[in-house]
Amino acid sequence: MGMVNIRIKIYIIIKMEYKNMSFTLLLLVTLSILILIKIFVWRICPFVYQYFIMCENKIKELYSSEKSKNPWVLITGASGGMGKRFAIEFYNRGFNLFLIGTKRINDVSKDFDKNRIILLEKDFSQSFEKDFFNDIESTIEKLGLDFTVLINNVGYRTGWTVYEDMPLEEIKKTISVGTLVQSRLIQLAIKNFSKRNKMGLGSAILNITAQCYFPTDLFSVSNHVTVPYLACYEASNAFGFYQAKSVYDEIKHKYPLIDFLIITPGAVLTENTRDEL
Repeated sequence: MGMVNIRIKIYIIIKMEYKNMSFTLLLLVTLSILILIKIFVWRICPFVYQYFIMCENKIKELYSSEKSKNPWVLITGASGGMGKRFAIEFYNRGFNLFLIGTKRINDVSKDFDKNRIILLEKDFSQSFEKDFFNDIESTIEKLGLDFTVLINNVGYRTGWTVYEDMPLEEIKKTISVGTLVQSRLIQLAIKNFSKRNKMGLGSAILNITAQCYFPTDLFSVSNHVTVPYLACYEASNAFGFYQAKSVYDEIKHKYPLIDFLIITPGAVLTENTRDEL
């Protein structure tokens, strides 16, 4: 009788263990399926859409009309790198160019029709100076409703191996270019674009910041990206991202015809970055 009881107890224990293992296995399978679904929804679907389905809109037609036949795009940091590339692409699509950059801006202009381009040489690291934006504002007012797209692209990347030794002047330049410029130009753009919005005309604001943020992904622990030795530059990028997102959340219902795009690229190799390397 005692042997039977022992066998029954062993059977019960084995059965319980089997149930626990089955539950654990079911849980693992369920989690695996959920993870695969997330990968499919968050990664595979956007990849297929971006590279195989999505096509470019006729962007000039999107931001021009009988009331505004000659759309202008304002691009900062257009002396080289991504800013120069933006200028070429928008020019090829029929836009006129209002380019703001360093002395090298004059070399860029050689590739464009002089009747379709306005050049303004500015040192954005001095943007805290009084009346710094006056000439930009007056040019925007002259363009009127034909000013349709703003691209905030300019940046001042400064790295320092020992942060406590970084010169104050470099800190000021990095913060000035990375914060005030975008803030003020978005103000000027919205003042103009709000008039277009009331007339049923579309416009766009693009803000380019280096990667300081990315959506939480499958295996990510944090959704923030920081790079050592680029403290002030990284901080200004974070400002650019959150400032633009906050403005968008504020105006998206008020001015629905103002398209807003915040681009946070990772490492981008251009003629400027090659020079740094």
